[in-house]
Amino acid sequence: MKKYIIDSKKFISKEKSYSYLNEIFKFDYYVKNLDALFDQLSSKRDIIIEIKNSDLIEKNLGEYGKKIIETFSSLNSNDVIVSFLF
Repeated sequence: MKKYIIDSKKFISKEKSYSYLNEIFKFDYYVKNLDALFDQLSSKRDIIIEIKNSDLIEKNLGEYGKKIIETFSSLNSNDVIVSFLF
C-alpha cells in the first residue's frame, strides 16, 4: 500500500489547501472542490492517508475545513485507509 502523509499545517486557506493536495496526490486533473477531491481520492486503490495535526484543518478553515475532514472520513474502505492524528 502506498502511504501519503498530509501535514495539516499547510491548510491555511482553501486555495493553498487544494494546491497542497494536488501536489501530494498528483491527481489526474487539478482538484479545486470537495466533489473533485472525493472523486479523485476514491478512485485510488490500496492507499493509506495519514493526516497529521488534523485539528488544524477545521481551526484554520472553519466550516469548510470540517467538510474537508468529512470528505476524508467518507473514504475509509478496504482500498483507502484514512487516519487522523492530533
